[in-house]
Amino acid sequence: MIEFTDEEHQLMLRLAKKSIEHGFKHGAPCPVDPKTIPTNLHAVVRSFVSISTKNGENLGCMGNLDQRPMFVAVRNNAFNSAFGDNRFSPLTKYNINQQAFLKIHYLFEGTIYNNINKKRALELLKPCHSLIISYNGSRTAMVSGMQEKWGKELFIDHTLEKSKTAIKQALPLEFYEVELVNTTSSPEIKYSEIGAM
Repeated sequence: MIEFTDEEHQLMLRLAKKSIEHGFKHGAPCPVDPKTIPTNLHAVVRSFVSISTKNGENLGCMGNLDQRPMFVAVRNNAFNSAFGDNRFSPLTKYNINQQAFLKIHYLFEGTIYNNINKKRALELLKPCHSLIISYNGSRTAMVSGMQEKWGKELFIDHTLEKSKTAIKQALPLEFYEVELVNTTSSPEIKYSEIGAM
C-alpha cells in the first residue's frame, strides 16, 4: 500500500481544483511539470475523482482502471469528472457557487474473484471496497462511497446495471480497498470545497 503524507494529500487536492479551474478557462486539464511533483506522487495507481453537492448529489465521477502516475490521474480525472461525465451536465460556475465538493479516491490491494454470483459478492463485499466488473471485453467500476448511499445490494445492482450485465450471471469481480484523500488528517473531513480555489 502506498502511503501519502498530509502535505501530499493537500497537493493532490490543489491539483484537482487547479485542473477544474483551468478547464473553465481553457477547456483542458492544467499543465503540470513532473519535476515539481514529489516522487511519491509519481507512483502508478488506479484512482477516481468524484464531485458532489453539499447534500451529496453527484455532479460527476471519472477515473482510470489502468495504472497511471498519481498526479497525472488526479489532474485528468478531476477535469473529466467536471466536464466529461456524460451522465451529468458539465460543471458550471453556478455549481461551484452553490458549494460543489470533490473527493479523490485511490484504489489499492485488489482481489480478483472469478465467476462468483451476486449472493457470494454480497458476502465478500466490505464497506471499504470499490467494485470492478469485467464483462464482454470491458471493465466497469463503482467507488466505495456509493455503498453508503445505496447499501450493499443496490451498490452491486447499480454496478451490474452500469456494466450492462445480467444480475444472475456469474462474473469475474475485482474488489479494491479505497483510501479517500481528505482535506486534513481528521476522518470527519472528507471533502474539499471546489469554490476555495
